[in-house]
Amino acid sequence: LPTMKGLDWSTTCGLNVLGDISGIPSTQGVCTEADQVLSYGCMTCASAVSSGWLLVVLGTFCDIYFVFYLASAVVGGIMGHSRQLNDLKNTSLPIDLREKQGREAQLFEKVFGPGWQQIWKSMVRSLLNESFISPKQAASLCQAAGISLEGEMPLTHRD
Repeated sequence: LPTMKGLDWSTTCGLNVLGDISGIPSTQGVCTEADQVLSYGCMTCASAVSSGWLLVVLGTFCDIYFVFYLASAVVGGIMGHSRQLNDLKNTSLPIDLREKQGREAQLFEKVFGPGWQQIWKSMVRSLLNESFISPKQAASLCQAAGISLEGEMPLTHRD
């Protein structure tokens, strides 16, 4: 790895771990002599090199996930923007759920079919059961779609 070029136990510390297999010529260092292997200088050098390699290995694992999540965010943002899913949490946007007239009602019917009001009621009930909305908000959301939260019959008029 270019990051760790020249930072190995043989070159830096003189500790020839792999022998002649690595092809790196043996060098003199604080760990060259057999009686110095357990000395403070050799242990410090070997642990510093080991720490460097550990950081490189751990960094590769973190980088893989970081790149994945960054790419997922960018691609997901582009996909959401192309599907016009912008400003979904903006509560000040007007939503027109009038049957056969409202833009959002037509979109709901296109996606869920003619019984989209029952799906809407189910979503509103779930939000109410999980305490994300108040009973008053749930009634307003159902009334906006022309349905009653309690009964099965559609509303005949809106207030």
